[in-house]
Amino acid sequence: MTRDDEPDGKAERHTNTPQDQKPEEDRTLAFLPPHTRMHYNDADARMQNTLSHVNPARAVTFLQSMHGPQAGQEALLRALTAERLLHRVTARYWLDVYDKLVE
Repeated sequence: MTRDDEPDGKAERHTNTPQDQKPEEDRTLAFLPPHTRMHYNDADARMQNTLSHVNPARAVTFLQSMHGPQAGQEALLRALTAERLLHRVTARYWLDVYDKLVE
């Protein structure tokens, strides 16, 4: 489609500029509430190392006391979020917690 006001009669080209695109982390965490997004966006290597040494059995009792029957859903949500952010150690940790919950 050409524009009448362009003397060359060139077709107008629409390109996606970086301003039009959302950052990858916004799209990845869009399904989480804002307070959870902030928590997972601030995860760093020190948090990953800490979680790798924590006993999943303690997290099971914590999740059961805080979330009751939805504790398994919470553990899976945390594992999914960590996996989407490429925090493999954290994802494995929360999957271990989920495994302990369903035993």
